[in-house]
Amino acid sequence: MLGIHRQSPRLWRCGERELSLEAPLVMGILNVSPDSFYDGGRYLNFDAAVERARQMADEGASIIDIGGESTRPGADEINVECELERVIPVVREVCRSVDAAVSIDTRHLAVAASAVDAGADIINNIMPVDGDVGMAALAAGSGAGLVVMHMRGTPRTMNTLTNYDDVESDVYNMLRRSVDFVIEHGVDPAQTVVDPGIGFAKESAHNLRLIAHLDRLTSIAPVLLGASRKRFIGEISGTPGAEDRLGGSVAAVLEGVRRGASIVRVHDVRESVQAIALFNALQEIGD
Repeated sequence: MLGIHRQSPRLWRCGERELSLEAPLVMGILNVSPDSFYDGGRYLNFDAAVERARQMADEGASIIDIGGESTRPGADEINVECELERVIPVVREVCRSVDAAVSIDTRHLAVAASAVDAGADIINNIMPVDGDVGMAALAAGSGAGLVVMHMRGTPRTMNTLTNYDDVESDVYNMLRRSVDFVIEHGVDPAQTVVDPGIGFAKESAHNLRLIAHLDRLTSIAPVLLGASRKRFIGEISGTPGAEDRLGGSVAAVLEGVRRGASIVRVHDVRESVQAIALFNALQEIGD
């Protein structure tokens, strides 16, 4: 039966860590790749990457999400050895020296496994896990937190796979099946969160509908929203450059939180933490 294993939305078990979800958490993005759509190349240097992780933690990030492969639309796949060389030294040092949970952003089992061995607390897997026993087994065996995301195809092909009969129902049903699948393969429900995959095989109208109805997904598991500086913000606001999309990114964060997001994945930690703090203060007065 679908949907029978559901957790309290107030706790995320991530290995030896337990992250409270009583208030929204900020996940800071750390791309150690040369071609990510916004900050590609900024943190290829080991010292620069570790310093950025420290900075984001100081600014209020509860989680540092480290990725070594661009998953922007049209991106080519890199070989696993290259990805490992980019991310594992950074994961190891950030786990050792930064006071935040560490997430590995990857679609490759070997990279996820090596990152967990190096100390990562969370597997942020962008590929569908329904049928992928390997990722489920890794999460089950390690106890790492697991992000279950909606996506079609690969980064190279996903923009050709944007036809939906009903994007809300399609995303909901796929995520529900995927969470049931990983639980059936030994993952504790308290390890899982779901991500609607904003921008992954979705057009601007799809992204808006998913954010506007994000609360529907909270019946499956806590929700992670990653909309930071993505192309749909530029299409709606007339800002083609990702560097000009901070305002829209913060707006997406606040609407996501209002609609029930437990974690927001962002490039701009300081601004997002500040916006959420003000939002929460206003909510308390309103209540």
